[in-house]
Amino acid sequence: MSIDNYLSPADIAVLRGGILSSLVVGIVYAVKESRHESTSFRYHRGGGKLHPFPVAVSLVVTFESSIFYLWYPSEIYMYGSYYWMQNLGLIVGYLMMFFITIPLFYHLQITSVYEYLQMRHESQRVRQMAMW
Repeated sequence: MSIDNYLSPADIAVLRGGILSSLVVGIVYAVKESRHESTSFRYHRGGGKLHPFPVAVSLVVTFESSIFYLWYPSEIYMYGSYYWMQNLGLIVGYLMMFFITIPLFYHLQITSVYEYLQMRHESQRVRQMAMW
């Protein structure tokens, strides 16, 4: 049995719209940020002026790769929404990140788990071993 799956013009329009909107937002913020001095703290934490929620959303979006955003909808399209049920662990992990990890990192003014390890164990070597 052969099933032909093609994208309709509406599907293509939505895909193009999503890609175009991401491109426009990236260009606007690149131009806007080019006027300021670029630092790691400013990049990761918005200069300390952002609420934890947008920082958390930014980390989630950064965590997920573009392959995920292309792969996941196609899996749902091909195999149905039952595939969604397999990701309950992912939801639990994100909730833990939102309510435990990000508030901890935000309060300590750090941007990575490696910085946390170095601070917790007071050792640059622990940080280097974890990165390796």
